[in-house]
Amino acid sequence: MSRDLSRAHPFVADAVRRLIAECNEAWGERQVLIVTRVDATAEEQHSLWEQGRTKPGAVVTQCDGYEKVSRHQAIDPMTGLPASDAVDLCVMVDPDGPGPIKAVCDWSNKRLFREMGVRAEKLGLKWGGRWRKADGPHVERSQG
Repeated sequence: MSRDLSRAHPFVADAVRRLIAECNEAWGERQVLIVTRVDATAEEQHSLWEQGRTKPGAVVTQCDGYEKVSRHQAIDPMTGLPASDAVDLCVMVDPDGPGPIKAVCDWSNKRLFREMGVRAEKLGLKWGGRWRKADGPHVERSQG
């Protein structure tokens, strides 16, 4: 798994860079949007799928990497290199206020993820927060 936006489809990479800049400008220095995942191999995706099923933790994906392939697994047919159609992000917050920043990922901040999702949609991305099984940190390129 990588956090490198160069491993995303060019449209996705550009939109996510703009999304990060917009959110970070709007939120100020105590809340920062960062990339947590761009691409994944089938094995990496399957390991995530096992979480909450055969491994400890909460379920974090419906895609097992083999029978149901993730949009994080997209490959450029011309180069054979990763060209992920999806990116996962996280809102980093500084929970103790002024002083040195001790950022932690706030996966539960629905308000900020909703704000991020609305901005992502305006940039032409689909936001996972609108799905039946919501995935607030996830954005992806529309198919077609």
